[in-house]
Amino acid sequence: MISLGLISIIIPVFNRAKYLKECLESVLCQDYVHWECIIVDDGSTDRSIEIINTYISKDSRFQLYCRSSDYKKGANSCRNIGLECSNGEYVYFFDSDDIMLADALRNAINSLVQSKSSDLAFFNYQVFFRHKSNIIINQNNKTENPNPFLSYFSGEINLATPAILWKRSTIGDVRFNPCLKKSQELDFHFQVFKSNPKISMLFVNQIGFLVRKHEDSIVGNYFGGNFKSLLSELYVRNQLFDYFQKHDCNSCSTYNQKALKSCLFTLMTTSHFFRFLWILSTLYVDGRKYFDFPLIVYKMVKVLSKRDYRFNQRLKLLSERKVEVNFKLC
Repeated sequence: MISLGLISIIIPVFNRAKYLKECLESVLCQDYVHWECIIVDDGSTDRSIEIINTYISKDSRFQLYCRSSDYKKGANSCRNIGLECSNGEYVYFFDSDDIMLADALRNAINSLVQSKSSDLAFFNYQVFFRHKSNIIINQNNKTENPNPFLSYFSGEINLATPAILWKRSTIGDVRFNPCLKKSQELDFHFQVFKSNPKISMLFVNQIGFLVRKHEDSIVGNYFGGNFKSLLSELYVRNQLFDYFQKHDCNSCSTYNQKALKSCLFTLMTTSHFFRFLWILSTLYVDGRKYFDFPLIVYKMVKVLSKRDYRFNQRLKLLSERKVEVNFKLC
């Protein structure tokens, strides 16, 4: 097979022994052979390292690095370490609980090389539950927008982290924000987009990988009311809303404003009372400190009575005002 360039597959790992073998086996079975797999462990205490070493002994293209204490714990730091340690002309971020289809890399890199002018290739994927034959979502990322990132930022398509094969030159100096607990891929894609708003994206109309849905996931933590995940979502959505409002992109600004309001609603109904007060104290509306006494009263009533009192009516007020988040994630 003619080599079209080295692909660096970067996989962060933390206690994924249950799923890791299936993931690494899917990498090993790629029919495009010119790759290196940079695995960055985040301090696993289960059998993850043992499984990784088994694959390293099988194939020298697998490489293991361990996050040092100089880096903040988390998958974002591990991805950044992987970028620094990798050598490929192309970069593919993958997750340790997902499964790559055998022709994924070949299809993506063939399309990129034939295009010549494209900065990245992206494709479809499927979501499964428990067993890969149990497909529950077919994600079709086809869009007519000449800049598919705008379709992504307006919620029309969904570019999960492994949905993109990047040219390393396109990423440049952009890195994952290690302070984010959720929406890190959205933030990363946004930072790349801001550095090059006219980025050229190539759609590969094929399924590239399978996403495993399970309880121990970032999305599951978010909808379970995980406070740090909610803060991350609020932080990222506010950035997008700000940017697209200033650049007169109504579809993107409207979508992210709705997402911002939804996050505030979830914070109000799930977070502890004093945490909720702290969030309100860090919000600014049109440059002024935001303080909504009726909203706080409703929160107090909910805490004391365990009943809901038309929160949407209060949150509707936020839709008419610009909300700016001014808190630190780290």
